[in-house]
Amino acid sequence: MKKFLAALCIFLCTCSLFATTIKIMSFNVNGFDDEKRNKNHQVLVDGNGQVKIRNEIWFNNVCTIIKNSGADIVLMQEFYIQQNEFADKAVEYFCSRLGGSWVYISTKDYINKGKNYSEDQNNIIFYNNTKVNKSSNSIVNFSSPSEYRFAKNNTQVVEFSVSGEATKKFLIINVHLPRPAEKGKGGKHESDLESLENMFRDFKNKDYRFVIGGDFNESYQKLKNRKFDGAFIDSDRMESLWTMVYNVPKKNEDIIKARIPKNGGPNDLDHFIVFGFKANNMHHVFRHDWESSKKDYSDGIQIGANRYTKPDDYRENVSDHLPIMIELEL
Repeated sequence: MKKFLAALCIFLCTCSLFATTIKIMSFNVNGFDDEKRNKNHQVLVDGNGQVKIRNEIWFNNVCTIIKNSGADIVLMQEFYIQQNEFADKAVEYFCSRLGGSWVYISTKDYINKGKNYSEDQNNIIFYNNTKVNKSSNSIVNFSSPSEYRFAKNNTQVVEFSVSGEATKKFLIINVHLPRPAEKGKGGKHESDLESLENMFRDFKNKDYRFVIGGDFNESYQKLKNRKFDGAFIDSDRMESLWTMVYNVPKKNEDIIKARIPKNGGPNDLDHFIVFGFKANNMHHVFRHDWESSKKDYSDGIQIGANRYTKPDDYRENVSDHLPIMIELEL
């Protein structure tokens, strides 16, 4: 019996040593190419195909966050692609700044041109192809009226495999849902959540392993009551991480004051829904102890050589969201 237990311990330890860990980041970068919205966060391409960055500090901060995080896959929201003949130049430039091993999949491959559906393209998946490879991006046919419909064309479903281990496959689903309708009267937010529930059910029944990550515009408390049975949502903690940095009345207030929106309530809008994996705790990319309400945040957020202690400065030079990370064992 002792020999059996010893052998079992050796086997379990060996399996643990050979487990593959994948790190996934989700980050709404609050970037637009729309002059009427955020002029500060723009990656533009002129008629000659030349890339223009309106705020280099913002662009460098986003690149630094990704490079320093150790992420293998980055789910990015609000990185709009300019719709002209050089549509991909901005994203290609972004990859070049990250490094030669980074490639991308944009929402343009998933555009649904059906009636009453937006043609926004604001989701990007970046991935490090030394760690993972794209197996397929045809898991869902978004162009068919009979398939899942999302109001903003902002849901990507991509199958990945671990580099050198083709049997270790999994799905990544990058979402950015609309804001809820006022007074809870349904709207596109509710219909998109229902589509996501249907997708979850179908993928679960097909024995896929998958991760849904992104900006849900929904709190953890409400999300956990949706039809995601058997899923691992945000580490299944009672309260999720705050993920959005709000403006505060006084500019000299520190960034901790930006946790609570003016109308009160939680500001945990970004989440991970995990099925079929062993998932380690979700955390902020910048530091792992930010869920502690006892922490003094006056030291701010450090990004490379830049430190941000004021919410207005962070929003101007980074985003109105905080990037989050989760680790998966395959």
